[in-house]
Amino acid sequence: MSSKHVIPILGAIIGAAGVIIAALITGIFALLVEQTKSNANATSVWTTVVAQRTADVPVAQATYTRLPTQQPYTAIPTSKPNVTVVTPKPITIVATPDSSQQNPPPGSILQVGQNYSKDGIVVGLKKSLDLYGSSFAPCMIISNQSGQQLIIRWRNSYIHAKDDKNKIYSPENQNASDWDTVQQASLSDGDKYETNPYQPWSFHKGLFRGPIDATAKYIIISIDQLAGMSNMSWRFDLK
Repeated sequence: MSSKHVIPILGAIIGAAGVIIAALITGIFALLVEQTKSNANATSVWTTVVAQRTADVPVAQATYTRLPTQQPYTAIPTSKPNVTVVTPKPITIVATPDSSQQNPPPGSILQVGQNYSKDGIVVGLKKSLDLYGSSFAPCMIISNQSGQQLIIRWRNSYIHAKDDKNKIYSPENQNASDWDTVQQASLSDGDKYETNPYQPWSFHKGLFRGPIDATAKYIIISIDQLAGMSNMSWRFDLK
């Protein structure tokens, strides 16, 4: 074959190859474009699904619990009872004649004219002191409303006298042999008896050696026991 025939054949082959290669390139490019669109659509759909799911799921809200604020402790001081010191004074108590207990109780100090009582027996002092020269004596008054006879028993050492300066006044006739012997007397129901240093039953009874101190403000007469009662005292105020 001559060179003149070979050249046209080669040109035809090369042209056909170029057409095939161009077609292949065009197909591959079209396939790549389609794949890219497919991937883009898939990505868009996934993004939409994720967005919808994200929108559907509620977002958890943070919760907070407020702790109570501790109040400062304030100490409340405990109040103390008020203590008032009162100078003892004679008391005023209405006697209860029917009481089985001594009224007022033993150890009380009464004003003269007020009485102690127990089981219908009433004991008091006259409101004035009897004076005999420089000596003095209280007058005891005993009343029996017990409904039965009362036997009064007595010793002169049962009665005492002192003033507000704590001066003790000695009994008159203390050295007599019969001064502190036990004495007794009967008092019928409904009767009242007033002692007197010069009455037979009350001889030497309650007579104290004076004179009373000129600066004394009062005299306290005390009786240890009498008519079933004990530790009785009366106050005579002095002017």
